[in-house]
Amino acid sequence: MPYAPTLQTKRLILRPWRDSDRDAFAAMNADARVMEHLMGALGREASETNARESMVRIQDHFDAHGFGWWAAEIPGVTPFAGFIGIARPTFETHFTPCVEIGWRLAVPYWGCGYATEGARAALTFAFESLGLSEIVSMTVLANVRSQHVMKKIGMTRSVNEDFEHPKVPVGHPLRPHVLYRLSRVSWREQSGQASVGLAAIDRARAFAAALDADDFERARPLLATQCHYAVRGTSLVGPDAILASYAEATRFAHALVDEVAYESRAVEDDAGLRILFTDVLRHRGREHRHQCVQRLTVNAEGCIERIVHEDLSGEKEALNAFLDACAIVRA
Repeated sequence: MPYAPTLQTKRLILRPWRDSDRDAFAAMNADARVMEHLMGALGREASETNARESMVRIQDHFDAHGFGWWAAEIPGVTPFAGFIGIARPTFETHFTPCVEIGWRLAVPYWGCGYATEGARAALTFAFESLGLSEIVSMTVLANVRSQHVMKKIGMTRSVNEDFEHPKVPVGHPLRPHVLYRLSRVSWREQSGQASVGLAAIDRARAFAAALDADDFERARPLLATQCHYAVRGTSLVGPDAILASYAEATRFAHALVDEVAYESRAVEDDAGLRILFTDVLRHRGREHRHQCVQRLTVNAEGCIERIVHEDLSGEKEALNAFLDACAIVRA
């Protein structure tokens, strides 16, 4: 399967899914106790079909966003205990779009703290690696077990935002849901991680990762409302104009060559906070690595408020030589 990040805790490995997980996943979804608050257990045949289709959807989500529902492995105990992770809901309601955190474990692994341990790792990834500003979680009112985990990881119920789940039939007892929220600021305060410097480098890394994935919507909340982007004599203001510029550059690169990959890296040292962007261009058996630097300024709220683009000496000439060697005509 394609790449997905792996997270590791003291007792768990949150990893990409394997074909060998399918039977255990299907068995879990056929357990009435596991599915009590999820529209009921599936029959064995239906559960096997659901497991196969769900694994495809989960991998598609990883491919699109770089995160999702990780398969939860407990080394020395079981290769598959269920799943834990973060994902973008596919329904629309008053708090979407958003990223939610969730978990589903087989009964033998209940009550051991695995859901809490894995969820904390997922939160760290969401807030530190992705730079997300908030995570939500939801469940039916009767699911006190999941709500207990939500509280243990620092989430707070937003009582005025209880809602009717749009994917559950009207009148069904599982349609009413509760909503829990956790902001990155609250999480850092609870974790004792109030360093502005750490937040700045994490924000830069998250921004680089989002651009590398061509996920401009993921990059949007990382930018201040009045962020300024200075690039080659032009000044752009605001996330819409800035992200449109990045998107246009991406489209242009893909139109020129057979394949474009990205290997960007954020650093912070005496020279300041910056991202070294590396575009790997491949065309008809040839490869060229084009680099530039963008310097970032992060404000007190942790948002990027200024970006200054710097072309590196010799890079333009090297790129033109590559395009000429590939007989590529530029407009």
